[in-house]
Formats: sequence, C-alpha cells, structure tokens
Amino acid sequence: MRKQIIAVFGSVAVVGLVAAVIMLRPEPAIAAKPEWMTNMQKAQEVAAKENKDLMINFTGSDWCVWCKKLKKEVFEEDGFEKAADKFVFVEMDFPNDKSLIPKEIQTQNEKWSDKFGIQGFPTVVLTDAKGRPYGSMGYVEGGPKPFLSELGKVQKVREERDEAFAKAKKAEGVEKAKLLAAALEAIPSEYHLPTYRAEIDQIIASDDKNEAGLKEQFVQAVKQAEAQKRLNELQQEIQVAFTKDGANAALKIVQDALKDKQTQENDAIEGALKQFEMQLLIKKAQDLLADKKDKEAEEVFATALKKTEKGTDEWLMVQVNRANMLKQADKSKEAAAIYDEMLTVEELVPVQKAMLLIYAAEAYKAANQDKEKSDRIAKADKVIAELKDKGEVPPQFVKQLTDRLDATRKTKESEEKATEAKPAEKE
Repeated sequence: MRKQIIAVFGSVAVVGLVAAVIMLRPEPAIAAKPEWMTNMQKAQEVAAKENKDLMINFTGSDWCVWCKKLKKEVFEEDGFEKAADKFVFVEMDFPNDKSLIPKEIQTQNEKWSDKFGIQGFPTVVLTDAKGRPYGSMGYVEGGPKPFLSELGKVQKVREERDEAFAKAKKAEGVEKAKLLAAALEAIPSEYHLPTYRAEIDQIIASDDKNEAGLKEQFVQAVKQAEAQKRLNELQQEIQVAFTKDGANAALKIVQDALKDKQTQENDAIEGALKQFEMQLLIKKAQDLLADKKDKEAEEVFATALKKTEKGTDEWLMVQVNRANMLKQADKSKEAAAIYDEMLTVEELVPVQKAMLLIYAAEAYKAANQDKEKSDRIAKADKVIAELKDKGEVPPQFVKQLTDRLDATRKTKESEEKATEAKPAEKE
C-alpha cells in the first residue's frame, strides 16, 4: 500500500515537473519587423559600424501599385527579416502627398535618385556601406524566399568586386587594368561613371598603350557618359524654358547649343538637338496656325526644311506636319503633292508607306480628284495586305489602317446619303 502511495505521488511529481517545464518554456519568438531608415547618412554609419551593405528601396508609397505589392508580399512577410543579417534597410519615398516626408528627406531622395539614375518604381538598389552601388532589383513574385535568393546572387557581385579590387591593389600595369575591368564587368554600366570614376581612370592609366584594348574602351565610355549627362542637362533646360516661356524661348536654347563647339564635336548630342529643333519649329508653326497666321507658319516650315536633308526622319517629320497644315487650310491639292513627294523616299518602311498613302488618298478625296484617290487607295490596299501577311505589326494597328482606308474609300455622295438616312434625334 505504501509503495502504491509512493508510486501515485511519484507520478504526480513527474506530471507536476513536466507541467512546470512546459510553463517555464519560453514562447516562440515573433520575428521582429525590419526597421527602414530614411536618413542615408545615418544608415551608412550603421552599415559601416555593423559591417553590412545597404538595401535602398526607391518607392512611391501612396501611388505605386507594384511598390505596395513588394512591401506587402515581401518586406512585411515573415522570413524577409533574415536579410537584416547582411543589410541595413533604407526607404527613399517619392509620394504624391509631399507632406508625408520632411523637406530635407525629399531633397536627399532626389539627390540619390539622380545619382543612381532611377527610371521607375520600385527599384531596390544594393550598395556597400559607402553608398557605392553594385546591383539592383525590382518586384520579385513569390514572397521573401525568391526575393532573398535573388538578393544573394546580386550581393555575390559585391564580394567578387571587392576580391578583384584587392588583387588590383597589388598589381601593376595591364594586369591591374584587367583586374579592375573584371571587377566592373558584373556591375551595371549605369553605375560606372557616377561611382567608379577613380577605378576607370586607373584602368585608362594602367593600360596606357591600349595593349589590352581597355584604354580605348573606357575612354569611349567616359565620352559617351559625359555626352549623355550634357544632353540630359540641356533637355531639362529646354523643357523648363518651353513650359515657362513657350517654343521660341526653348528654340533659342537649342540653337545656341548647336553653335557650341563641344556640341558639334559630338554626333549624339548634335543629332538629338537637331531633333529638338525640328520639333520646336513645328510647334512654333502650329502656334502661328492657331493664331490664323498661315503665311508666317509656312515661312517657319520653309526654315525647318532648309535645315533638313530629303529622306531623313527630320525631313519627313516637317513635311507631314506641313501637309497637315495645308489640309487644315483647305489646300488639299498642295497637301497631296507633299504626301506624294514623301512617298518617293526609298527608305520608307511599309508602315510609313501605308500611312502616307492613306493621307494622300484623303487629301485627293478632299480635292475631288477621284482618279488619284483611287490610285493611292489601291496601293495602300496592297501594302496593308503585305503587313497583314508578314505579321510584323500588331493586328489591331492593321485594323486601324484598314478602317481608315475604308472610310476614305467612300464617296462624298455615299457619306451624304448615309447622313440623310439617319433618323432624326428626338428632342
């Protein structure tokens, strides 16, 4: 009996001990949500102290659908916090509601957006603690796991970069240039000039005789990047002038820039500025037309044509707008003649040819020249049929061409009869 009592009490003791252990066992830890900093300088200090990289999320928090999806499906899900072992998180927000972030943070965000050449949202830029970018990501479907997998691949680029940079420090001459070039190869080229100019200068200096072909390669890259930077600055200046003071003010900036020796030595900048010049001359002519100044508008078109060569894109652009102007001024016969002249350009692609034939047919229809209209329609039918067979343009675009040509095909008499046949609208 005593043994039984001991056994019972022993069982109770064991049960009590187990219960106590269960009660003392800590609750499973809830993963802490990662902290997103907004001050880049402070984030860099933390990253340097903790030997981590930076993950910078460029977002539009109150308007960008894909930004919201990335935040909800990846950043706010369990598992993403693992990235905090290697990264300090920075959010650079560009909301429509500017009151959501302080002015100084807005200025900071603009600066880094320009530095990294951000073109769309979301863009997640990965940098070292110094803010030197080595890769970027966007929205990744499937939650934290595939995002972290891709993140690991991109961070490997930084590890390889650092390894190559370390070897390059000990090397000289062409070998040094090759190691530095290899380090930059895996890094997106848009980051090269803004961030790695010192390394690029070392490549050019180390391969000074162009033995590895690296000097020529990087000298050209520098020239191209500097030209693009200048073009971007000019484009912004032109846009501001156009918005504030109209086509004439913007045109002056373009024409002054075209006289600049630096512009004339760079085909890319000169070509882009000539395009801007044509667009602004056309806009100036359109403004004159709106003010019923047909003669002045024609003079502007004449000026534009003198600056172009027949058959070029600029020439075609001016001629199309000039013909449209004449058509609006009830000078359809003259407009048709211009469309016909454009059709003599051998370099026209089929889509251009089809559209010009339709424009010409419309102009001849307005001028009551049925024979010429029918001829252009027949030629347009043939070109559109070829476009349809080859499938090189979207079917909906082919349909638009066909519908417009069918409308042109109708005679004025049939259109008048169709209008008369419509039932009168009830008052």
